[in-house]
Amino acid sequence: MMGGQPMGGPAFRRGARANGRVFDPAVASRLWSYMRPHKLRVIWVAVLVAMTAATQVVGPILLKIAIDEFLLARHDLMGLTFISGAFAFTLLVSWTTQAHQSYTMALVAQDVLTQIRGELFEKINRLSLSYHDRHESGVTMSRIVNDVAVFQELLTQGVVHVVADLLLLVGIIATMLVMSPKLALDSLAVLPIMVLATIFFTKRARQAFLKTRETIGEVAAGFQESVSGVRVVQAFAREEVSQDRFERINRGNRNANLFAQALGNAYPPVVELMAMLATAIVLWIGTNAVISGEITVGVVVAFLTYVTRFFQPIRELSMVYSLFQQAMAAGDKIFELIDHPIEVDDRPGARAMPPIVGRVEFDHVDFGYTDVPVLKDVSFAAEPGQTIALVGPTGAGKTSIASLLARFYDIRGGRIRVDGVDIRDVTMASLRRQMGLVPQDPFLFSGTIADNIRFGCPEASDEEVVQAARLANAHDFIESVARTTHRASDSSSPSLARFSPVHAF
Repeated sequence: MMGGQPMGGPAFRRGARANGRVFDPAVASRLWSYMRPHKLRVIWVAVLVAMTAATQVVGPILLKIAIDEFLLARHDLMGLTFISGAFAFTLLVSWTTQAHQSYTMALVAQDVLTQIRGELFEKINRLSLSYHDRHESGVTMSRIVNDVAVFQELLTQGVVHVVADLLLLVGIIATMLVMSPKLALDSLAVLPIMVLATIFFTKRARQAFLKTRETIGEVAAGFQESVSGVRVVQAFAREEVSQDRFERINRGNRNANLFAQALGNAYPPVVELMAMLATAIVLWIGTNAVISGEITVGVVVAFLTYVTRFFQPIRELSMVYSLFQQAMAAGDKIFELIDHPIEVDDRPGARAMPPIVGRVEFDHVDFGYTDVPVLKDVSFAAEPGQTIALVGPTGAGKTSIASLLARFYDIRGGRIRVDGVDIRDVTMASLRRQMGLVPQDPFLFSGTIADNIRFGCPEASDEEVVQAARLANAHDFIESVARTTHRASDSSSPSLARFSPVHAF
């Protein structure tokens, strides 16, 4: 603990692990609440998905008719031409519906993700400093960037593929059973093996994909911490130590991803093997059935097509399966952040702070970031116009007193009054709007110097910005930097024609 504040430290603070389930009803329900305003588009996507599945089921039926009715039975060229045209039409419809459903679902996904990212950003801005003390900013950034990106994949690919593949599987099985129940049951005899293989890989993949979500957060946290502290790293010549520490974190993420990918890549070959086995069954049993007159050649050709199409959605479902696992883990962490309680918030019925005169009173104040007290029974008063200096060793609570006055944290005992008003009885915005706080580690936002000066008062005029710079004894320094930059730049550039605190970068 330094300066009365908790130290960040290099260690990544792990939160509660997600359960690694493929389908988490709580996460799915929350995600649907974001999609509900777009339900008409979602319904339209479902219609398009059903049309796509129907065209893929109808195709082999047309092949059967072409072979049995027009090629072998009547040698009808006109009929073959008509069936060929119908088959081409099903392909066109399938391509059109797939393209349209992908675009429509992408629109829904982007609207949903924009709303989620906005809520995350709003929540991060409202969370108390105690939350940021306990959580690495890199991990928080990972929630907005990496975890939301997994949601994007789920919405644009995962959900549509699941519905489309399930409809296709049901349609194929039903059609095969109608054509030839015996051959259908024989060709689908490999399904129990598929179920066992799925269960085997499922158990081992759950924690593997969850681990990848955690380690990518560690990488983001380690990178952010190293970049933020690069000045200290270089000052103490600790570049190699910092690099080694990041390499360990990076290798952990690499190993977690390799293990998850190895599990994911081991499953598709099993599906391919089952597909080839089912094809061999159809060829062997189907050929014998044709010779004995039980079924026609067209049925065998249709079955061969169906077997190929049957295992294609199974392969896709195996890939979507891992995506669902990652999305459920990511969703658990995203909604955990959105639902995190705000420890320091306005009380119900809090009023606006009246114009501040300036009397500050600490009345028997107790405070600590953890169970260890930082301030204990502290009392003092500062009158308007007084200049008060707090002197003490590191960890004595000097920074904490300033933070408590701005109500970044809530005290455990006592009262803090400004002009006789308990700061917990007024809104934090109205209190902080009348305060000026200069942290020991200043932060500059991207933009001009003027943008940073008027950050707390966006409506300030250019003259007020210049006056503020003069009051802070920064005006001459800004002007000198502006002139130096002007000389080093192209003087003909109109954007650099005049430098002041208002225009300097």
